[in-house]
Amino acid sequence: MKTLSSLQSESLMEELQTELNNIKGVTKVQPWNYVLAASISLSGNKNYPIAGLNGITEQDFHLLKEMDYNGPGTYKELLEKPGLIITNEYITNLRENPLSAGDIVDIVIYNGNGQRKEYKIPVIATIKFNPWRNKNRTKRLPISITGSSFMMPCEMLNKWTGLNTAYGYEITTEPGLTKDIGTILEETYGMEENLYISSKPELRAYYENEYFSQKIILYVLAAFLVIFGIINLINTIVTNLYSRKKELGILQAVGMTDLQLKTMFKMEILNYTGISAACTLILGSLLGYALVMAEIQLGTDMVYSFPWFPILLYILIMFFTQQYLAGYSIKLLHKENLVERMKDTE
Repeated sequence: MKTLSSLQSESLMEELQTELNNIKGVTKVQPWNYVLAASISLSGNKNYPIAGLNGITEQDFHLLKEMDYNGPGTYKELLEKPGLIITNEYITNLRENPLSAGDIVDIVIYNGNGQRKEYKIPVIATIKFNPWRNKNRTKRLPISITGSSFMMPCEMLNKWTGLNTAYGYEITTEPGLTKDIGTILEETYGMEENLYISSKPELRAYYENEYFSQKIILYVLAAFLVIFGIINLINTIVTNLYSRKKELGILQAVGMTDLQLKTMFKMEILNYTGISAACTLILGSLLGYALVMAEIQLGTDMVYSFPWFPILLYILIMFFTQQYLAGYSIKLLHKENLVERMKDTE
């Protein structure tokens, strides 16, 4: 099996891109550029635990400018001289000792012939990755940005290394032909030891299986919180009932019936449960939607769907709990006669 640098130096990736573009039904072949580094370090400091450098396109650059970008104002300026765009957020060493524009980074790579190449590259721009502040919140950020600590324009990366730094291609197809083209790719390249083929449906199925156990844990946690909330609600209602025994006794003495008392309890409990349910539905739904949007920006292939079943189940539980508590409150009051309840309880 060939190394990544060997594949890049022998122009095999260029040949692959040409072949992919010639497949009928393929509308776009988007390369992802990357260089594997033997080491990346700042003079006087130990190496950073980073695999390499990602190449960005002009389109990627416009997204970077929405992330507290500090550096040259145009993509053309980035191409004028070698330089790195860095984010200090992903690596512990960088968070503790952040790099800034003007710092010189020592980078060691091995070319396709196994020759060691050492370079000193200046930092010319910095970003702070914060998906919550990205204006295009529904737009999936490309692989070249997500998880990247060291970046450089693709053209400059190719020129600097002398390689075609593409390490993979994202293929876009005509509607309805995705499955057929997937079959063609599998038949053509499936047995090639230097290539790996994946699709979004496969990745989605993989992640669903991978996160299934975590989903179960979250559902169990949610169930525990619901049960705890119901117990707390019961405790609040019962405590409130005992503290108002005298008041309720006086109301019954002047003619208030059990039905009217039960109706009053239902309205009071409805205030508790209604406010709680409203906060849960509104805030919970907004937070869930925001979480999915953030995952989409991070490159995860997710689709937001409103959790109708858990929500309906929650509402039903709260409704029957309310009915039960109203009846249970009447039973508690009947355990003492009216005269005893009208006595001073202080």
